Amino acid sequence: MTPPPPEILAALRAWPDRWRFPGLLPLLSGDAGEPAAGELVEAVLEGYTDPVADPEESVRRLLCQGDHRAAREAAPAGGPGALRLVEEHVEAERVRLDRRIGRLLRRSRKARIASERVPFAPEEVLAPGRGAADAALRDWEARIAEQEELLRERLRARAEERFAGGGPQNEELLEAARSCLEGGEFDAAERLIGLPPGTHSYEWPDYVRPWRWNGLLQSRPVPEALAMYREGALVPTGFVGQWWPETDTGRELVEALRGAQEAPSGEAVRALALAWDAHLGADAPSGRAVQEVGEGWRTELLGAAEERFPWLPLPRPLPLWVGPPGWRPPRGAPGIRLVLEEAPPGAEEESPGPVPVDARRLLCSAAPGGPGTAVFQRVNLLREICRRLSPAQVTGADSPYVAAGERPPTLAVRNELAWWFDLLGVGVDPGVLDTLLDEADEHPVALRAAVDFLVREARAGTGRLRIEDVERWREDPGALLACHERVLGAERLTGEAALVLRALLLFGEALDGLIGPAEVSAAFEYADAAEPFAQSTPEQLLARMERFGVLRRADGSPGAYRWASPRLTGLLASVGEEHLRRAVAEGVRRTLERRERTVAALRPRLADMYEEIWRHNEKSRQAGQDRPPIGKDEYREARIGRIGRGERSRLDLPLFLGRCRNGLGFSLPAEVRVDRLEVEEPEAGAWVWANEDMLRVAVDALLDNAVQAVRAAGGGRVRMALRRIRYPGHDAPSGVDVHIEDSGGGLDEERIRLFNDHGWEEIWNDDSGLSGRGVAIGKAGVLFNDGNVQYFPRSEELGGARVRLRFPLARELPGEDQRAV
Repeated sequence: MTPPPPEILAALRAWPDRWRFPGLLPLLSGDAGEPAAGELVEAVLEGYTDPVADPEESVRRLLCQGDHRAAREAAPAGGPGALRLVEEHVEAERVRLDRRIGRLLRRSRKARIASERVPFAPEEVLAPGRGAADAALRDWEARIAEQEELLRERLRARAEERFAGGGPQNEELLEAARSCLEGGEFDAAERLIGLPPGTHSYEWPDYVRPWRWNGLLQSRPVPEALAMYREGALVPTGFVGQWWPETDTGRELVEALRGAQEAPSGEAVRALALAWDAHLGADAPSGRAVQEVGEGWRTELLGAAEERFPWLPLPRPLPLWVGPPGWRPPRGAPGIRLVLEEAPPGAEEESPGPVPVDARRLLCSAAPGGPGTAVFQRVNLLREICRRLSPAQVTGADSPYVAAGERPPTLAVRNELAWWFDLLGVGVDPGVLDTLLDEADEHPVALRAAVDFLVREARAGTGRLRIEDVERWREDPGALLACHERVLGAERLTGEAALVLRALLLFGEALDGLIGPAEVSAAFEYADAAEPFAQSTPEQLLARMERFGVLRRADGSPGAYRWASPRLTGLLASVGEEHLRRAVAEGVRRTLERRERTVAALRPRLADMYEEIWRHNEKSRQAGQDRPPIGKDEYREARIGRIGRGERSRLDLPLFLGRCRNGLGFSLPAEVRVDRLEVEEPEAGAWVWANEDMLRVAVDALLDNAVQAVRAAGGGRVRMALRRIRYPGHDAPSGVDVHIEDSGGGLDEERIRLFNDHGWEEIWNDDSGLSGRGVAIGKAGVLFNDGNVQYFPRSEELGGARVRLRFPLARELPGEDQRAV
């Protein structure tokens, strides 16, 4: 084709109105080489036929075509709106490309390709447009598929050699290995091939074939099906060889089923439960409690628990309900109901309550030819139960690994995910598990939210999941919101930590670096919300988020964190800024209201606690034990009254703490010394809003703890220090810390956890011997005055315990008539 003259091309590329011809811009961008003259003419004629009057419309058309470079050329004519449109679209394409790269990296690792690096620069292939990125991905995927096929053939040959002995068991294992290889689960196939001869494994769903289903029994009511197992019954040819039980436990189960169906009674139900447990491999005692419930009975099944599924939240032991036709257990009762009716009801006829299990399925479970192991029977019974349950009833709320403070191994997470789908009766195409693990970054709560959505979609559709279904979940606003709320509503995160996490997600664009208390303050400032001071400090909340798996500690920066995974962060932030801003404002409101309710309930309690501590100390002094008083007799009644009224005013904190220290002097043991208060920048002043009497009770109680700890250690020092909190980038201090340290014996980890992770009321009422009433009253009094308390195991200088009280500063300077001291 004839190329146009160079001067024509130069003139077209300099033409300011070229954005009016969306078909022309891709030709001028130069990605496909020099255009032919005919192509240019055709693009210009097309532009005249279908003119574009708005530059933004031209940009949208080019973006729909996937031509990013041409869209960038057209965008300046449309102003800031068009430029923003291009950047938003390219950013969305970058996220999609990153997700596809993640999936291919997982496939590459599974195919055991030596180099796990991406074979192209993502930014370079994305700059021209979607087509270049797709071409690079297709080329890389083709190379991975080639390696997968080589590995598949190699493992297939090993499997056929390993299971060449024949026999039902080897045939089943060979079929399981082939299923794993077809699904791209090469590690699962290799582990199966490596099993010693004569052994089974139940690690992967494909290893456990399902119960066979007898079509002959399916068409008959339960009584007729049971009658076929009588000696001498007329049965079709081949029935005995294929379906008659060959084990003692199988035959006893059939007899017990027939007894419960023909003559239902408490004894028949007990015999059925014992026979069923024996079939499931449970070493159950002969006695079994049976409770009569109306016309039916309730007992328990011990053998249904499977240790391979610790996350499965079914009751253990599993309640078993049996009754005559037409009888139903109480609505909402847990467990399973054995269906012995003339015709088993359909799922739509079931009311909420125990899961129905068809007795004919138990007859099939006793058929010969299976592995004959108890685990095989248990897994298939759980399949039968779980396929009538919701995803949340199967997956549980959280992973047992994470609940124990550990990050589960990737293999364990993949196995859990595969079993969830299997037990819930949903098939998965190759690559679905890896795609889902990549999208949720293996976070256990995010995965459970995704499974809940995907299983419901699959059950309403074909019953099978494809990679496209996972991508649809990732782009569905309702599903993303449900995932966000489920993750941030997790019990381990707590309400305050979830509030801080939402603020950080809202502030996320500026958090590519370190995350610490300063960033928490800046995030609330960005959200136009007050930073709520409650029982937990920012440091404690950040540490909790680390244990939850959304943050990780930054190397070389004590107390600083980074996002654990940009992918998980992006998933949680995908609900949008508007939702996050509303959620932060609502969370702050609820936190403040909750604190106000706590404070209102605390006023009378704190007065009672003060009275109790005072009486205890009086008795101690009368018994000859020198203890510092927490209030003189003449002030006690007035102080209790003022505490009960909860009156607060501005308080000069250094002067107040000095008076607390001086109040100890006349009753201190000779071997204990309390240093003078250390104040950072004493000329700056430090004013807080507080109820002086209540705060005096709290500080006196904490000082008393320190003095007694030093005395128990044979003598030493107690020190108080006041320091202002200044975060980087903030000129004015945002709060003040008061440190009380001693040279006593310190605190062990169990006490630290109790004092930091529990509220004052739990510590006050604790009967483990770890609690201190002084800790409870100190924590309660500080909380009332908008502060929080944190304990540390050791004081770096004195070697004993260290407690930090943190308060927000009063913003206004007080007048002389407003001083409370």
